[in-house]
Order: sequence, then structure tokens, then C-alpha cells
Amino acid sequence: MQVAQSYLERGEALSGTREYPAAIAAYSIAIQLQPDFAEAYNDRGFAYYSSGNAERAIADFTRAIELRPNYPKAYNSRGVVYMAHGYGSARAIADFDRAIALKPDFRYAYINRANARLIRHPALALSDFHQAGMHPERVLVGAVAIFLAIGSAVVKRRRGHQRQ
Repeated sequence: MQVAQSYLERGEALSGTREYPAAIAAYSIAIQLQPDFAEAYNDRGFAYYSSGNAERAIADFTRAIELRPNYPKAYNSRGVVYMAHGYGSARAIADFDRAIALKPDFRYAYINRANARLIRHPALALSDFHQAGMHPERVLVGAVAIFLAIGSAVVKRRRGHQRQ
């Protein structure tokens, strides 16, 4: 168990420096040493995803969920891959829903679900953003205010030039 944990930690360090092939190798050793190591599957899934291998990432996140059905991080991560690689928002949203059900204060799952809902269900997306402590409508109002202020300054400047 401790040896597997040390390979997990090595993989995490390598993943942190974006050395994904080496991280995948370390996670794979952890899994060989401890085949029921859900965290190693989850983290290897992230390394696969980060290196562009969506299929292997999904397989690892799914295995982590099989080993630990109450693992919100694995559901959230798999949902991200589903969303990013064209598997459809319904699959992604189902995983984000499950992550939130398991961990009601999971900020990133709310943000990810909001992004998945944005096009078809903007009101639900806004609610999820609010749940995550974000208020994108404030940014929009601020951007409109800046746009109007710049537009007003340009109009005043043009009028000043016309009078001369």
C-alpha cells in the first residue's frame, strides 16, 4: 500500500510539471501494485486527458468510479472529458449532477455543469454559476458599461472635431 502511494505521489509531482508520459508510467506502477487504487486511476485519467488521449482518460475515470462509486472528483473529471470531446452535454451533465449529489459544495462541478448547460439552458447555467459563487452577468453589465462609455467618448470627440 505505501509503495503504491509513493508512486501515486510521484505521478502527481510529474503531472504538476506537465510531464504526462512519466506521470502515466508512475500511476500505472501504482495500479499494478494496488489494482483497486481508485485515486491512481483518476489521476492517470487526468494525465491521459492532459496529453490528448480522451478514450483512455474516460476508461480510467470510469474504472475509478467502479472502484469507488462515491468518488465525486472522478465523475466531474469524466464529465469534463465528455464535454470537451463531443460526447454530448447530456452525458457530461449526468456526471456533473452525480458529482454535485455526492459533494454539494463541489464548486468546479457547478462551473462545469453551467458551461455544459450554457447554450440550451442559460437560466440553469446562470443558477449553477451563482451556486459556484460566480456572477457572469456582472461582467457582462460591466463590459456593456465600458463599451457605452467608450462609445460616448468617441461620439463627443467626433462632435468636437466637427465643430472646429
